[in-house]
Amino acid sequence: LLDKDTIENLSKIMDPFKRSRLDYKIQNISMLACDESVAPLSRAMTSIKKFNRMSESEVITPSKVCDEMVDLLPEEELKEIVSNQDKLLDIASKSGEYAVSLYKRLRSELGYSHEDVKNIIYSIPTSSIAYEFTRRFYEILDINVENIAAGFNAYDLIDIKNDKNEVYYEKISSLLRQKKDFEKITLKDEIKAGEKTVKFGAIIGNPPYQASAQGTSSSDDPIYHMFLETSYNIGDIAILITPARFLFDAGKTPSDWNKKMLNDPHLKIPFFESDSAKVFKDILIPGGIAITYRDSRVEFGKIGKFVSYPELNVIRNKVWSEKQDSIRTIIYSQNKFNLELLYNDYPEYRSIIGSNGKDRRFRQIIMERLDVFTEEKKETNSIRVLGLIKRARAYRYIPKKYVEDEIWIDKYKVFIPFSNGASGTLGDEPARMISKPVLGMPGDGITQTFITFGVFDTQFEAEALLKYIKTKFCRILLAILKVTQGNKPETWEYVPMQNFSRTSDIDWNKSIKEIDNQLYRKYALNEEDIAFINRKIAEI
Repeated sequence: LLDKDTIENLSKIMDPFKRSRLDYKIQNISMLACDESVAPLSRAMTSIKKFNRMSESEVITPSKVCDEMVDLLPEEELKEIVSNQDKLLDIASKSGEYAVSLYKRLRSELGYSHEDVKNIIYSIPTSSIAYEFTRRFYEILDINVENIAAGFNAYDLIDIKNDKNEVYYEKISSLLRQKKDFEKITLKDEIKAGEKTVKFGAIIGNPPYQASAQGTSSSDDPIYHMFLETSYNIGDIAILITPARFLFDAGKTPSDWNKKMLNDPHLKIPFFESDSAKVFKDILIPGGIAITYRDSRVEFGKIGKFVSYPELNVIRNKVWSEKQDSIRTIIYSQNKFNLELLYNDYPEYRSIIGSNGKDRRFRQIIMERLDVFTEEKKETNSIRVLGLIKRARAYRYIPKKYVEDEIWIDKYKVFIPFSNGASGTLGDEPARMISKPVLGMPGDGITQTFITFGVFDTQFEAEALLKYIKTKFCRILLAILKVTQGNKPETWEYVPMQNFSRTSDIDWNKSIKEIDNQLYRKYALNEEDIAFINRKIAEI
């Protein structure tokens, strides 16, 4: 049963309603564990369904998904692992969910005896609570509980650092592969050269996704990539389910790491789902969920550019069959202060502007914080800035001398919100992909809430660009790399540049729908391509 100290500590920190639900689960698991009228595997499978989430960063994997991931292990590989008594490791156990699925496949599908498999299934819990639940499921199945890590948890692994303060993956691997009872391993063990080691035939799991935000940061930093790297250093085969943003070189995982993964010939993606709630009920993970499969001995060919829909890949290949420029080359960020001149007249702003007064960027709420931004133009030589006031779009004026010069400031252009809400990515329902774009006139600027497209001498060209951005053609190509709400310039990479002048091969005087049809013809899209676009992209 769960030990008293663990339950008391949990009771103190938990929301009473959540604690009540957990009490119910614990009671049911304990009752099932003692019910000898039910076969052990059935008891475990019934109990495991009572769980869904341990914490904000830890999602318990549904049994169906665990089974599907375990099924990805080649039968011959599993047979060799059992024959050699190599080890199978869940790198981030919450309640023994992968141990149950591994045991089920080995016993029910492959026909191994209990004695054949009871000593090869290992788990590293994510916390002391997770240890207790994992241990309970091991006991139900009569799997060797000495194969559950007791001296450390999954989070502790990525706290092992080298002299450069980087995760020390080689040391983690050496510690875990010691030939001793897993529960007796500590992270302070001294590893001696030439010591015998165990082999992990496969690593599987659903690692923690992020660490809590620290200091002034407003968002959590991802850590799941560290568990992928840890797994790759432990064994030949690793199967993990994680957020999918890295496949699009998006999110906060290091871009260098994203690119390394996309160019790894030993990695493949057997499963991707853009709507995380279809995998983890009621849980929203921007960018979706992916199962990665890596085998260091097999070359699958590098992923390169990951495209979530086969139909979208077909469209991309047609549009980019010939070399051309991307629209991302004419995208610019927010205006910036000339801080020297600003502080000469407003020294008090030094304590208001971020980074100890060094941040030059027009941040999202800057127009609400500085009274140098005014509703009426107070100086002839001013710029009109588009931003947010109380979360609504608004224009304010600021003397031009306080603003750094930009090549686009005195030109015609288009402004697009940097972020879009629920329909900012492709899904089952038609998506807008972007919020409403607006025309920017000479002398107009923006805060960080928006991004700028174009540097035009004529209003006609800017209006043509505005129409182009509203086309379904443009927005379906944006969807290739846009998997979060953000409209970073790099997400527009696959949107081709056009000639926006009156001499263009596109007649920009036409309606947006007619312009779409011209673009479909220009890039030889067929009826199937167009039908896919119409299913996925909403009108603006």
